[in-house]
Amino acid sequence: ARELRSSVWNQVSDDAFTMTLIAEENEQSGDQMLDLNPDEEPVVKMPIIISVVSEANSTLQLLSYNSDVESEAKQNGRQHKSQRYAAVIHSGEKPFSCTACGKAFRCNSNLSVHMRTHTGEKPYVCSTCGKAFRQNSAMSKHMRIHTGEKLYVCSTCGKAFRYNRDLSDHMRSHSGEKPYVCTTCGRAFSHNSTLCRHIRIHTGEKPYSCTICGKPFRQSSNLSVHMRTHTGEKPYSCTVCGKIFRQNSNLSDHMRTHTGEKLYGCSICGKAFSRNTYLKVHRRSHTGEKPYFCKTCGKSFSDVSIYKIHLRIHIDEKPYVCTKCGRVFRQNNALSKHMRTHTGEKPYSCKICEKSFSSTSALKIHIRIHTGEKPYVCKKCGKTFRQNSNLLVHMRTHTGEKQYVCSICGKAFCNNGYLSVHMRTHTGEKPYLCKACGKRVAGGAGAYLSILGRRRGTPWMSRQFIAGLTYRDKQPSTLTFTPTGNLE
Repeated sequence: ARELRSSVWNQVSDDAFTMTLIAEENEQSGDQMLDLNPDEEPVVKMPIIISVVSEANSTLQLLSYNSDVESEAKQNGRQHKSQRYAAVIHSGEKPFSCTACGKAFRCNSNLSVHMRTHTGEKPYVCSTCGKAFRQNSAMSKHMRIHTGEKLYVCSTCGKAFRYNRDLSDHMRSHSGEKPYVCTTCGRAFSHNSTLCRHIRIHTGEKPYSCTICGKPFRQSSNLSVHMRTHTGEKPYSCTVCGKIFRQNSNLSDHMRTHTGEKLYGCSICGKAFSRNTYLKVHRRSHTGEKPYFCKTCGKSFSDVSIYKIHLRIHIDEKPYVCTKCGRVFRQNNALSKHMRTHTGEKPYSCKICEKSFSSTSALKIHIRIHTGEKPYVCKKCGKTFRQNSNLLVHMRTHTGEKQYVCSICGKAFCNNGYLSVHMRTHTGEKPYLCKACGKRVAGGAGAYLSILGRRRGTPWMSRQFIAGLTYRDKQPSTLTFTPTGNLE
């Protein structure tokens, strides 16, 4: 039809051009045409041209009619196809089946796309990063990552999303809707994917395994984070102090140590925390809940991290090794504290007296000297202590427990420090020197104060010294107990 239209229009154009030339010739030789013999029939080409044009018009009208019929037929065909597709949707009919897996589809086009899952064909390739896709629509969505385009905007808070499904999921955070319910425990979720991950807690399914150590995980994201323990990768860096982390969530929590922000507050006592997990563990101190139970010794814990550290006691696992001296530790933070004994680093300073410490726990205990706080109380006699370790040692005076035994004479002690002093009676070691009289003693503060008591007759000094006070002699010599163990 197109070729016929083209040929007709070419013929019409040529004949029209001929007609124009003849008209010009007739206009120029008008006088000659008047001198023609009236009996002779003049030669005029106009009727022929008109005939050709008329014939062309008829042909074009026929072609136009055929085109209209063809267009109407196509439209009717599309309508018929839409009606037939609508009938298939309502009937549930899926006439197109995959020969590989048997999955059925309503449309042949959907089957064609599905077949690529078996063949691995991905004909749509991203021109920016080279990633390939099975469907053009998937590549179009992917391109938004490079362009930064976020078409779908939340009408409540204004947050924008790349995909409509992400916006739909986000809207549930405003409405509180949780349509996905676990049939086992009844817990509800706002996302179906979250429900699927939750169900694995009940089934015990861990489909994602580490290819290096074989450790399984419920979520692929947890496996990705775990792999960084093998590769040593820590892609998240603090812009303030430069500390690096394996997870972005850990970096976010760390940033609050610089800002001092504590978003999570306890509704019972008002204490605030920088992490929600810390708040959950803290609440158990009010409820007394200890959900983590050791099957070996029966001890229970409120914090899962402490429970895991406790388990290493039974298997004697100490995975953290000091690269300087080879000493091993059960906890990574214990290794970090230990490393400061080699470097001499003391990053934590008291704001009152400016004394520095290698750990935050040591700083907290020190601050209690200024505040007078003694939060650990003996339930037997009511005596209070600044440190829990001192309370535990004191409790042995009530129970009579003496777990530190001398390997030479068998004498037992309730405190490891007492055993260390006792061992010097066997070795003859006397590391403490009194600079006032030049006498050496094997014991620590007790022996030193014994000397002072005999010399000055002031037994009250022992109690003051043990309480952490420093005695200064009125004489020119100053008596202090130094960390090196010498008496000055």
